[in-house]
Amino acid sequence: MGYSFRPRKCKKCRQEFTPRSTVTKFCDKCKTGKCHRCKISFTFQKETSRNYRGKYCTPKCYLMDRWKGTGRCGFCSRLCKGRFCSKECQTRRHERFRLKRLKEERNSLVKSLGGKCSRCGFSDRRALDIDHVDSSKKEIPPRRIFTLWRRIKDWRNNKGNLRLLCANCHRIITRMAERRIHNEAGLMAGMI
Repeated sequence: MGYSFRPRKCKKCRQEFTPRSTVTKFCDKCKTGKCHRCKISFTFQKETSRNYRGKYCTPKCYLMDRWKGTGRCGFCSRLCKGRFCSKECQTRRHERFRLKRLKEERNSLVKSLGGKCSRCGFSDRRALDIDHVDSSKKEIPPRRIFTLWRRIKDWRNNKGNLRLLCANCHRIITRMAERRIHNEAGLMAGMI
């Protein structure tokens, strides 16, 4: 004993048809389409799904067209069906662009701090360090793991507490500060 549905009008061609379910919106003639990528005729699988906006026969065709698929991996250029040949290639490509963005941010910060050592005037960017004037305001991450992302986050929060030093001046100032702390600790121990 089957259930019969009332006839309704097709949303595409506006002709009357008898639907097979309550969600059917198109007649059998209008349920077929031509894939924009491979030009193969196909029928919509589900009435409720967008079926890749009714333009593509499979998810593969949709993704290949969306990412302007060449059939090659976006990282290593090996032949593949999707955008990347493996999860590893996808991760490595995203890490590369993230690192590039972080380095650009660091370079813009170096430029805003004057682009040269505040102590001796050295200007080669490869040897310039960003230093905290007051190291007590420096954010120290858990287990003292300073990644580039954490450093940039700290530099953003402490922009007024930063200066640019070359590697040599930075080491000299750091050692002098360590020696001063060590001497003060020695004097305190001698007082007890």
